[in-house]
Amino acid sequence: MLDYDEPARIAALRGLAPRLRVAWALLCAERALPGYRRACAKTGRGNPFLAECLAERLWFDVAGDAMTSEELEAARTRAEALLDDEDENDAAAALVFAFDARATGDPLEAAWAGRRLYDLADALAQRDLCGERSPATWTAADEARILGHPRVQRELGRQERDLRELASLADDFRDALERMKVRSASEAAELLAND
Repeated sequence: MLDYDEPARIAALRGLAPRLRVAWALLCAERALPGYRRACAKTGRGNPFLAECLAERLWFDVAGDAMTSEELEAARTRAEALLDDEDENDAAAALVFAFDARATGDPLEAAWAGRRLYDLADALAQRDLCGERSPATWTAADEARILGHPRVQRELGRQERDLRELASLADDFRDALERMKVRSASEAAELLAND
C-alpha cells in the first residue's frame, strides 16, 4: 500500500529540473480542474475558464514559451484570485503552487500541489465511507481504511508514476508532456467519480 511521504516526495522533486517540477504540479492541477469546473457550475462562483487558460499558459511556459517575470507574477495573482476564502478549492490551490514552483524553482511548492490532490482524494474517500462511521469518532484503523481506499491509492500511484516518467525524460520532452497532460486530465473523471 502506498503512503503519502512528503519528505520523499520533495526529495524526488528536487531531483527533477525546475520546469519538470512545474510540470508535475500542473499534472496534479489538471486532475482537479474538472471538479473545480463542476463546483463553479453548482455555486455560480469562480472562473473555470480562467483557471484552464492559466494552466494552459503555464504548460506553454514549461514547453519553452517562457513567461516574462511580469507575466508570471500577473498570472500567479490571477490564479490566487480564484481561491475563495470561504471554500478554498484544490484545483486553484494546486495551480497557485504550480505558479509558485515556476517562480521559485522550489520543490516544496510543487510538492504542495500534490498534497492538495492527496487531500482531495482523502476527502472524497472520507465522503465515500462516511455512511459507515461518523468522522468525529474515527480511529487510527479508520484512517488506515481511508489511506487504503481506492481513490487515495490511485492518486498516490498517479503521483509516483508521474514522478518516475518525468525523471526519465530526455531533453526533448514536449510530446511526452502533452501525452502526460492529456492522461492527467482524463484521470480526473476517475478521481472525481460521483462527486
